Amino acid sequence: MKRKHLTDAEQSTLTNALQVAAERFDEHVKLFTELAEGGGNDFIRPRAAVSMAQQFERQAADTRSLLSVINGAESVKVEYEPDDE
Repeated sequence: MKRKHLTDAEQSTLTNALQVAAERFDEHVKLFTELAEGGGNDFIRPRAAVSMAQQFERQAADTRSLLSVINGAESVKVEYEPDDE
C-alpha cells in the first residue's frame, strides 16, 4: 500500500472537482424529477426516473459530505495500491 499526501494545489483541484460533481448530480436530480412528474418519455418510465433521481440525490449528498471533510482537513492523505508496471 502506498501513501500520498496531497499538495495544497491537488487538494484544491479535488475540492473543485467534487463541487462540480455535486452540482452535476443536482442537475440530474432536477431532470429525472421533471421526467417522473411529466410521465416519463420513450426512454424512461416514471418509476425509473424517480429511482434515478433518488440515486443522484444520494450521490450529491455523499459528494457534499466528502467535500466538507476535505475542506475541513489540514492535509489529505490517500492510500492506494499502485498499478502493476
